[in-house]
Amino acid sequence: VRRAAIQALVEGPAAHQRAPAARNDCLAAIAERVHDTDVHVVIAALRSAATYDDPRSIALLRAALANRDFNVRAVAIDGLGLRKAREAVPRLAQLARHDPSVSVRFEAATHLAAIDRAAALPLADELLAAPSPYVRTAGVAVLATSTDATAFVRLSRLAQADPSVRVREAAVDAFGGRSDALAREVVRRALADTDSVVVATACGVANKNKWSDLAGVIAAIPTRFPGAT
Repeated sequence: VRRAAIQALVEGPAAHQRAPAARNDCLAAIAERVHDTDVHVVIAALRSAATYDDPRSIALLRAALANRDFNVRAVAIDGLGLRKAREAVPRLAQLARHDPSVSVRFEAATHLAAIDRAAALPLADELLAAPSPYVRTAGVAVLATSTDATAFVRLSRLAQADPSVRVREAAVDAFGGRSDALAREVVRRALADTDSVVVATACGVANKNKWSDLAGVIAAIPTRFPGAT
């Protein structure tokens, strides 16, 4: 019941926001449940808080970054990313580098890159050197925000050579929306990959980039993976 009640306190779009007094009451109720003994209620409260364009919601989300439960920390990061909270950038950088949870490191790095690319890019090397494929995938997401051509050369290598399918898939996907020769080379190579996930991602990139000349190659793919949907 507590979780359902808090979920019902989400703020609507600007045209349907509550009156100031009602907003204050809602935020006060949410703030109380951020300290609930049930982690599911805490998570619901943080998700509701993130829907408010209000400094108090940012404060609740930032405080939750110190929670012992990694699920709570991850949801708090997601909320800060939703609110594009630049005041959280230093803390997000710390979590991306040092949090014991790979899920938290991933969330912190990817949201940091979306909020402040300049703050995230210096972390790319460390993230890409991590033993966890999940953290390396975050490194790919960070590197993909770069405007430096050498970053995409590096992504092209990761798309082919990283031992993790997750990382290779993310590296291929980073070429969506690009039309240069390197992007075409990466996608052609990925279409020939032996892993169906990487191939499916390459199909999506080819479609997004409107490369109709690859239609023949793509049309022949289902026969290579008869058991894959």
